[in-house]
Amino acid sequence: MQVTIRQKGGVEYLYADISLSGIRVRGTIGISVPKKSWDVKNQRVKKDDETTFLVSTIKNKIFENIQTLQREGRVGKSEIRNILEKVKGETVEPVDDEVLKEMELYFKLLPNGKLLMFNYGQNIRDELGRVQL
Repeated sequence: MQVTIRQKGGVEYLYADISLSGIRVRGTIGISVPKKSWDVKNQRVKKDDETTFLVSTIKNKIFENIQTLQREGRVGKSEIRNILEKVKGETVEPVDDEVLKEMELYFKLLPNGKLLMFNYGQNIRDELGRVQL
């Protein structure tokens, strides 16, 4: 079994090539990166730990789902394509406003685009400090 993540034709969208027992499926994983951030020779993301982690997570989920299909004896092109769509959907699923409001209590977006996570106790103290008693 082989799962390869690559950039298609110089475009920023990343694709998964899945080859298993003569079955080959190719499709987008729902992630794009700037051309300058893609290492063409090694087929991986350059110097971006968050994106690298996300791509690795997607690749691992694909492997896990394919192994489950193999144990169940249900390996076919449509099943593999469904796995790819399922994993892609998990990474790009929209978040509703209520969840975003809850997340604001725990995360702060820094000017460099990174997220800073506060511990629970700090958030409670910060929130209580803002409330007029």
